[in-house]
Parts: sequence; C-alpha cells; structure tokens
Amino acid sequence: MNSKRLLSAEITVFAAYIAFVVAGMVFAKMVEYDDFSDVTHGNALITAAFNTLVAGAYSALLAVLVGGLPLAFAAARYAITTRRWRILALLAAPLLAFAALIGYIALVANVLAPTFHTGNGVTPGNVALFLGLGLVFTLGAALSVYGVARAVRESEISPRLLAFARIPALVTTLAMTVVTAALIVWGIALRAAAPDLFSAGEGILATNVALNWLGVTLVMALATILAITGSARSLRPATIVAA
Repeated sequence: MNSKRLLSAEITVFAAYIAFVVAGMVFAKMVEYDDFSDVTHGNALITAAFNTLVAGAYSALLAVLVGGLPLAFAAARYAITTRRWRILALLAAPLLAFAALIGYIALVANVLAPTFHTGNGVTPGNVALFLGLGLVFTLGAALSVYGVARAVRESEISPRLLAFARIPALVTTLAMTVVTAALIVWGIALRAAAPDLFSAGEGILATNVALNWLGVTLVMALATILAITGSARSLRPATIVAA
C-alpha cells in the first residue's frame, strides 16, 4: 500500500469516528435524566453495558488523539516550513467550528431564549433552538473533518508516521465496535428491565426512547462499518518506504 492509500484509509476511520461522536452526543443527552440513572444503577446488565460503553468511548477518543494529533502537527510544521498558509487555515477548522458552537450557545442563552420567552419544557421555540444547536454542531463536525483531512492530504507526511497512525486507527475501530455492541445490549436490557421507560417519550425533545436508541444505534453501526472498512484497507500488505 502506498502512502496516499494508507492516509486515505486512516482519514476514513477518523471521519467515521466523528459521525460516531455526533450519535454518541445524542445518546448522552438522552440518558442524562434521572429515570435512566435510576434504572442503570438498579440493573447489573444495564450497568455493565453502560460502563463498557463509556470506557469504549474514552478509549476511542484517546486513540484518535494519539493517532491524529501527530499527523496534524506534522501538517502544521510542513505548512510553516513551506509557507503554505492555506494548510494552516484548513487546520484551524476545528477551532472555528468550536468558536461557532460557543457563539451559538451564547446567542441562545443571552438573546434568543429571552426574546422568544421559550421557558422550560418542549415548546416550539425550544425545539427550534435545539435543532439549530444540532445543525451547528453537525456542520462544525463536518467542517472539522474536511479541514483536517484536506490539510493532511496536502502536506508531506513521513511514511513512518503514517505507519504508526495505523495502530491508533485500529484501536479506534475496535473501541467503536465495542461501544456499538454495548449500546445494543443496553437497549435490549432496558427494554427487558424497564419496558415502560423504553417505550416512553423520554428521548430527545420528548420523543420515543426506543426510536432514539434505534437511530443512535444505526448511525453508530454504520460509522463502525465504515471504520472497519478503512482499517481493513490499512492492513493490506504495505509497500511504504521508510523516510
């Protein structure tokens, strides 16, 4: 496998992980309510599945940082050395996306919510503001993936570094697989232990919990399959020449 194909495989895993995180944020928002906390602490299988899910999520995050940060630093160093400021601008995409997210939250808290008197609970105003938050977050995530991936592609990255990044990519894929499996077990166990909660409108924006779980599981499963595809490509016999 040449350097470009290996880099493409690793970027595939990174992009899949970002989609995975977006779905994970939805799940985290749903289970922050006391009803989910109570049933989690009252059922051994749900507790084990949830703890496995959390451990896997943190493991995936650590692996992405270990594999991705060196690539980003290498791209930044290349950009500075060659005075290719476009690459630095692309690398700034995650910071811009984060700033936009913070700006939107501040706008909602200080201007929009007081102006439209959204109050508490599921109101049309709160729904609109929440959907806006989801849109800003999703677009920011997509912009971040595009910016970093494009910056790394336009840089000259050491083949040794690319070969090293393959290991964290594999760990990320494994962690995503574990999290997805744990989420499936969590949902099945919740349905068995607390069917009323599983079918209740305690999901995002008071929607059905079962539909929330199915949606998050589907996105995570598709992202995991994409990551497995990228990891499989990275494991093909390498022809990289050490720099």
